[in-house]
Amino acid sequence: MKFNGNYQRVLVQIKRLCYSGLDDQQLRLEIISKLHPIMQSDLCCFQTVDPATGLITSNVRRGVHNHAVSDVEHIFLEHLYFEDYLPAYRRLMNSRFPVDRLSEATMGNTGQAYRHQMLYKPIGLNDEIRAVMYTGKNMWGTMVLAREKSTTPYSEQDAWLLAKLAPHIGTAFRTALQQQLASIEPTDTMQELDIPGLLIYNPIGYIESYTNAALLWLNELGELHPEWCRIELPVYITQVVSALKKSQSMQTENDFEIIPELARYGRSGRWITIKAYEMSADDDRNRKIGIILGPAVQRDLIKFQTTAYGLTPQENAVVHLVAKGNSSSEISSKLSISPYTVQEHLSNIFDKVGVRSRREVVKKIFLANLFQGEQS
Repeated sequence: MKFNGNYQRVLVQIKRLCYSGLDDQQLRLEIISKLHPIMQSDLCCFQTVDPATGLITSNVRRGVHNHAVSDVEHIFLEHLYFEDYLPAYRRLMNSRFPVDRLSEATMGNTGQAYRHQMLYKPIGLNDEIRAVMYTGKNMWGTMVLAREKSTTPYSEQDAWLLAKLAPHIGTAFRTALQQQLASIEPTDTMQELDIPGLLIYNPIGYIESYTNAALLWLNELGELHPEWCRIELPVYITQVVSALKKSQSMQTENDFEIIPELARYGRSGRWITIKAYEMSADDDRNRKIGIILGPAVQRDLIKFQTTAYGLTPQENAVVHLVAKGNSSSEISSKLSISPYTVQEHLSNIFDKVGVRSRREVVKKIFLANLFQGEQS
């Protein structure tokens, strides 16, 4: 789809934000502010999710603020997210278009939709557009926008804009997580801790600082020249830096598709990702580039509360499969244990967590206090 001038301008602005090194909270606030002039919404919920389970890990909400919103938010978390939204997000992830519009899905009869009756009618809203933020086959975030009945429904152009942005926002969320992890210094071998490493690249053309973890990953990728920081930068570092600069230039449509990230095969047989992002600075002329090196395997977005409840490794595996919506028979098959053992594990989990149902255990472990301190 060919965007008009305003949409094209916002497309470029938000894509640049995705590689500006912002943390996920500030990034979401900036994106909302860029979208609002062209996609005016009365309510916006912009979430990060755990890619392993699809469960929400944080939320930024803007728009309607009253007691009714708090009430429907609880309904959303306890019921609709599992019954409607998470299955829908998974369908969108498997489709070629990660966005859907309520008005289009109901052929204009939005009031017929269950989520409209439960969520939007009580707070005077009507139409909705929702999107999945992803990288590859992993979901890293979601966005839900809603507006009043007196306004026009969300357009096809709105949907295409979010679809274009979705992989870049997903990449930004993943990078923000690794930025946090990269600040942790290893106290043991990289094979044991798998901590991402961080390089700081000066635009003049050299590496001005790096963490110990980064040096371990660089050595995993091959021999380093004695002057590797200034004279002989590894080619993969040069490539991701160049990709970031090209991506930010936005001179052609192909530039928009460039994501400053690549993967390489390490000495030990592991795949390692190298990605670049522009770091924040008061003076644009002195902006540095951050380069993250880390394992290319899926890792948890957050450490859930299972350790605090004293769950065994097998119980931990069971509760994560429950969170993904697996039945007892599916859990039995995936873990190669009997259905009786699955029920025994579930009984132990319920006792340790102090709940009586699967839904309650997922809510207590994964969603406890989710929205505290995030509203404004």
